[in-house]
Amino acid sequence: MPRIINTEELIRSAPFELSKADKVVLTTTEEDFVPHTWEDIQEIIAGGDTSQLKRTPTDFRNYIFWTREIQATFGSVTNFLVKTRLHWGKEANHADIRIPYRHYSVPFADQSDYRILRNDWPYAMSSGMAHPMVQE
Repeated sequence: MPRIINTEELIRSAPFELSKADKVVLTTTEEDFVPHTWEDIQEIIAGGDTSQLKRTPTDFRNYIFWTREIQATFGSVTNFLVKTRLHWGKEANHADIRIPYRHYSVPFADQSDYRILRNDWPYAMSSGMAHPMVQE
């Protein structure tokens, strides 16, 4: 059975600060939503304002619910990513994640210092585009 969502309450109680773009997405219907084009992505990244990246309204609502659950379980999304997706810092407690890191003068020189994963919550992009996550 689909979850009934009160958008105003979702905006008020989001587990992170919502940007203006986030609030617009949450009040947009799926039918009216327009995903990013390749040109949009290039412009956003070049401008350095990644807060303009957006998910579909349904994906974004689900991401908010997921974030609440992850924060309650792991303390933060970062702790979740480090422990379960990247498999780093297995011995650290939730409040004090220590990411094993070795400095090399050449970025990405040692494969143990990075992972490339498909993003579980990708941004809304036109067909044929993918959103990998590179964590260093």
